[in-house]
Amino acid sequence: MYEFQQDGTDFLQETGRAILGDDPGLGKSRQALLAATGRTLIVAPAMILDTDTWHNEWQRWRPDLDCTFVSYTSLCARVDRKVEPKPKPEYAGPWDTVICDEAHYLKNRTTSWTRAVAKIRTGRLYLLTGTPIPNWAHELFMLLQLVHPKDSRYTSYWRWVGEWFTINEVVVNRYGRTTKQIGGLRPGLTWQQFQEQNLEGVFLRRCRDDVLPELPPLTEQHIVVPMESEQARAYKQLREDFITWLDSGVEVVAWSTSAQVVQLLKCATSTATLAPGTGSHSSGKMRVLGELLSEPSEPVLVICHFRASAVEAVRVAESVGRRPVWLRAQASKLERARVVAQFQAGEIDVLVSTVELIKEGLTLTRADRVVFVEHSYRPSSNEQALRRVHRIGQVRPVSAVHLWSGDSLDVGMRELLRDKTDQQVRALPVRAVLERSQG
Repeated sequence: MYEFQQDGTDFLQETGRAILGDDPGLGKSRQALLAATGRTLIVAPAMILDTDTWHNEWQRWRPDLDCTFVSYTSLCARVDRKVEPKPKPEYAGPWDTVICDEAHYLKNRTTSWTRAVAKIRTGRLYLLTGTPIPNWAHELFMLLQLVHPKDSRYTSYWRWVGEWFTINEVVVNRYGRTTKQIGGLRPGLTWQQFQEQNLEGVFLRRCRDDVLPELPPLTEQHIVVPMESEQARAYKQLREDFITWLDSGVEVVAWSTSAQVVQLLKCATSTATLAPGTGSHSSGKMRVLGELLSEPSEPVLVICHFRASAVEAVRVAESVGRRPVWLRAQASKLERARVVAQFQAGEIDVLVSTVELIKEGLTLTRADRVVFVEHSYRPSSNEQALRRVHRIGQVRPVSAVHLWSGDSLDVGMRELLRDKTDQQVRALPVRAVLERSQG
């Protein structure tokens, strides 16, 4: 066991109700299992349970522990087809320990499973997440309420938000409907104050570079790719007129402003993403992807957002002689396990999947390169996907290539991701293992 893992185990045992926010890949499940006592309920996303990740960790580290496993989607009671915001009787407790993996699933205080978790009776509650703030700092509220169930500071969401953050009324449509937009910290407050008054004593986070200096280096490269001629023309027409015609004569229409944004994002990747099945493959990104896949390397992980982009990435990989597999969201538990095993064994040259599918519960350390053809608007999702490769067990230097289309919405996405990442870094305290143990 690493020293920082023992430190984390001690922290959980001493605190009782806590958030363990270590970077992805630092063994949060092992620390929580070693800290758990008595009857233990483990709540995790269905995909992680389907791939037996938690079952394997339990058998490896605490086979003596009396464990029950349930997914977030299966936790809630049902009346006929209606999902109730409370746990099924068999999960209601009391439990000696409850472990919630990927606890950022609980950030939305209105979801049925979040409200169900809040009603589970337990003395010990360990919230594990490598991404405590998926987007903005105010998303921490529900996790804080769960670890402070009797603290009056967290009985009202909007009161707590108003105490720490600026709130603006914003007009969101032409009919004058307004919504509340939460901004940065209120003037006169500091992130250190936010940390001390909200996270002190219940939150522990260690960064990979601080506690695993022996991990192979990670190099990230951002490449801004010009769009090809047909792609650039289609993008310009869509932006100006909500409609375009590809060279093949296929018409593409955006019927609303929100649909226009989606179509522009697709076009920024490829005309094949914009209009799949039409035979059009105009794409600066896919051209560069083909060049990257032509280079000799270990298996490569290619990450997309849109389904059609994944299909096009597979076509590009095949065109340069690679052996790609597309891991789809509809894949069964057995199929996912089989694909991961084949990838780790080197039987698959290129694994293509989406950010949301690949980010959780998979170990893909056979790869030494990750290519982001598209990104999530959540920086935490992109980070988690990258950490499927750069984590404990990796023995080679890892390179991550981020592809962006110039003169497109990609540029705005990149800036927004920078702003969100900056707030995450400021809001979350980082504690190195020696800092705590030498105290």
